[in-house]
Amino acid sequence: MRVNTFALIALLLLMHGMLIAQPLPGAGQRVTIMSDDFEDPSWTFNRDGNFGGISSNGKWFGAGPPSDRGTPEVIEHLPTPAGGPAGSSYALRLRSTDNDGDGTSNQEDFHFQYASQLFGRPFARSDLPSFTTYVNIPALDTLVPNVKNLGFRVQAHDDELNNGIGGLYYPSIWIGHTAIPDSFGPPGARLLARLGDGISSDETVGRIDQAGWWSLGLSFGSDGVGHYFASPGTDALTAADKIYDTSRFPNRPSFFAPPAPLMDRVSISFFSLSYQGKAPNALSPDFAIDEFSTYIVPEPGGSLSAFAWIAVWWRRL
Repeated sequence: MRVNTFALIALLLLMHGMLIAQPLPGAGQRVTIMSDDFEDPSWTFNRDGNFGGISSNGKWFGAGPPSDRGTPEVIEHLPTPAGGPAGSSYALRLRSTDNDGDGTSNQEDFHFQYASQLFGRPFARSDLPSFTTYVNIPALDTLVPNVKNLGFRVQAHDDELNNGIGGLYYPSIWIGHTAIPDSFGPPGARLLARLGDGISSDETVGRIDQAGWWSLGLSFGSDGVGHYFASPGTDALTAADKIYDTSRFPNRPSFFAPPAPLMDRVSISFFSLSYQGKAPNALSPDFAIDEFSTYIVPEPGGSLSAFAWIAVWWRRL
């Protein structure tokens, strides 16, 4: 019997797509210990000299030694700004000052606690982890031009990635601004995707036409590919809100660059404020965040794990 090569390839590709699970951000089970809605009226952030401070619920910490990147100067628990998530009473304001007082003067970080500390282990590929948050974007004309103003980020690890930093990479969604026209139109606010592997540059992936609350999400499929989502408002993210994924960064693979990394573990999630270009001690744009959540998808009888191994085998070819 003769085999139609093209039909066989099409069938294999179809099976490949069926075997790879690509959950939306927010799918599955919310991991309460790895989430924070800031609804405790007594929520505070207490600063110290070791880790830049820690929140009263023990879930957030700053960026003191050894990174010395710095902790945002303003971490303020406040009534939820207008238009926020339904039922929310409190949110968190994050602002920074470019005061040259940190080891990295143009960026400061605000970390959620390591998964190994609160969850007992990092999140694995088989967990199909995803991370969601709401960000209140201030008036667009207050964003700093040509700067990635705020990033929603995770630290991931690829066991096979040889990038000089131990296989770490940092999938991120940044809210930025361009002072020159680009493929998304005239100057203005932009969404940018970062792979963060020390090789690929950031990619502009969308235009921001309105201030106010936005939904952001990062999810990982059973093949280890990361997916980026963003949408104005506070509705649940859908497939239509996907803006990029980690397999799409250009110039990969090449003779000099390995294939784009595939997530084996996620250890931590965090926000970054990148701020430069204004007068010293002037505050960065007035961002607020709310309802940071972590989700995993429990395996149905272990069948997903078997599918994931096939998907991984296929992608590594």
